[in-house]
Order: sequence, then structure tokens, then C-alpha cells
Amino acid sequence: GLDAFHFNALGFRFVAHNIVKTYLNDYLLRDYNYHFNSTGSLDGWVCSNGSVGQGADVRIGRLTDKDYAGIFTFNTDNFSEGVTIDKGSLFFARKSGIGNLRNGGSVIDEVTVEMKIGAFGSSNELEKGDYTEAADFTSVGCIQGSTNVNDYKLRVDLAPEVLSAIAAGKQVQFRVKVKFAENAGPLTYFDYYNGNEADKYYAPTLYLKMSEAPAVGIKENKIKQLTIYPNPTSDVLNFD
Repeated sequence: GLDAFHFNALGFRFVAHNIVKTYLNDYLLRDYNYHFNSTGSLDGWVCSNGSVGQGADVRIGRLTDKDYAGIFTFNTDNFSEGVTIDKGSLFFARKSGIGNLRNGGSVIDEVTVEMKIGAFGSSNELEKGDYTEAADFTSVGCIQGSTNVNDYKLRVDLAPEVLSAIAAGKQVQFRVKVKFAENAGPLTYFDYYNGNEADKYYAPTLYLKMSEAPAVGIKENKIKQLTIYPNPTSDVLNFD
């Protein structure tokens, strides 16, 4: 059989996760021509009691009597003027937590992903008012996946009007909130990786299919001396 190592369910989950991460991720996302991570120093959370966690893991959910909304910040200042975006998806991965963040659960009634052109509040810095600040888009698209296990991701397929706003803006912020059912307990929260995560596979990422992808850098070309040996000829040496 295929299983010469006799993996249990957790072992097969580990194998499948690493196959997707190492081999299949780029293939499955090949239709996008540009992707970039969020600005980790401006990621974080805002709480219903007015406290903020800027540059921290992105917390979403409820801890005792406090509700948390996560903030992801993406800098789009390098986009060309007039660029169009045909499709786009937001990915973010769970780092730790208790429970499962997914629509239609027995504890969580609804997950909402909102977007603000620029920043929630009066500055890029996270502020206590960012928890209730009005969004430009109160529902940015369709949520796919489940994060009931650490390192699992959610994918948010972005609506056309949201993509147009991203193309025209210099920065956008996404805010993720959950609406709890009446039977929700005091501990249902999730910490997601922010843009400073060293392993960029887990960092929040925008994947876009654009009419003109931004230049990501200039390759430095160096001229190196060509040495050929041995050289027994006494005439012109030709290369075909």
C-alpha cells in the first residue's frame, strides 16, 4: 500500500499540509500574477474596550468579556495609475487560539471581513475608535476554508468593486469581526500571523491578477571574465 510508515490521522494531516505548502501552493495560485504581504507593523487588533495591539498577532474573537477585531494593512502605493485588477484573494493563517473561525458554526453566527480605503480612524496607527469606525465596504467577498487547526488558512475571494478600490488606493485595511451566537462561551478567540512573520507562507497575503504587475526589483547584472582552457588553437576560435 501507499502507507509504508503507518501514519495516523494527524500524520496524514501533516503530510498533506506540507505537500500543499511546498509543492502545490504556487501551482494552485498560478492564475495570479502578483502577491504581497501585509505591513506587519500596522497589523494587529482593536478591542471593544478601547485597547489596541499594534504590530501584534492579529486577534479575532472573544476573550472573557472583550471582543476583538483583527486588522490587516496592505500598502498599494506602488501600483501603476489606471491599473485594473481582474481577480483577487486575501489569505490569512491561524497561529493559535481556541475554537474554529468559520461561517455558520454553532458558536459563531457570522464572520465579516470589511475594508477601508486608507485606514480606519484618523491615522495609520491603530486607535481605539477603529473597532467601530465605518468601513467603505462592509462585506468584501466570499470566505472559504476553515481555521480550526493552527497554520490553516482562510481565503477571502474579493468582489469586483473591492478590487477596483484596491487598484485606485494607496493603502487599504481589512477588519475581521465575528458575530457570536447566544450560546457562545467566554473563550472563543483566534490569533493570526501578521505581516512580520518570517515564513511568508503564513503571513497575510493579497494575491492579485493585474493588468500590470508592479516591478518587484531590479536584478543586478555583473560582467564576469570568460576563461577557456585548455586552448590548443593558434587561429581564431569560433563558437557555434
